[in-house]
Amino acid sequence: GRACEEKENFEEAYRLYLEAVHMDGNGDALDSLGGMYYEGDGVSESYDKAGKYFAMAYDAGGKVKSWHMIIAGSYYQQMADFYVSFGRLPTNYQYTQGQA
Repeated sequence: GRACEEKENFEEAYRLYLEAVHMDGNGDALDSLGGMYYEGDGVSESYDKAGKYFAMAYDAGGKVKSWHMIIAGSYYQQMADFYVSFGRLPTNYQYTQGQA
C-alpha cells in the first residue's frame, strides 16, 4: 500500500489497504485509509471519514499518530452526540471527554 502511495498509485493503494483490513482488521491499514481521506489522495477528501478510519485504527491496535487521534476524538464525540440525541449510548461506549 505505502509503496503504491509513494508512486501516487492511489487506486491500488486503496485496494491493498482495504484487502488488509478485510483479511485481519489491520489497524495500520485503517490508519492509512484515514490518511487518504484526510488528504484526498485518490478519494474525495472527507474529514468525517478520516476520523472514522483513524478511530477504527486506534480500536484495532494500529500505530496511530497523535494528530490523527485528535481527528478521531472529534469522530467519537460526533457519535456520542448522535446517541445522546436518542437518549442512550451504545453498550460498548468508552469515550471520555478529552481522551480517545
